[in-house]
Amino acid sequence: MKNFTQDDLVRFVYNETSKEESSLIKKAILEDMELSQTYHAMLASKAELDLGKLNPNDSSINIIMGYSLRTSKAKSLSK
Repeated sequence: MKNFTQDDLVRFVYNETSKEESSLIKKAILEDMELSQTYHAMLASKAELDLGKLNPNDSSINIIMGYSLRTSKAKSLSK
């Protein structure tokens, strides 16, 4: 059985492995308790990260848009 790295598991969690590699990793997860624990911990971490997708608040957007407007005006005046 091939030894899979954490990088391999991350690619597997994010569906970036080939069908053949995915099959091998699935089999390894079923046969290796430590690999299985690492895989499930990564799944839990991914789920937490997915929950953390946030949008900036309106005041942050307004500040950025204001800065963009000011700097674009300044550049057009300097031409």
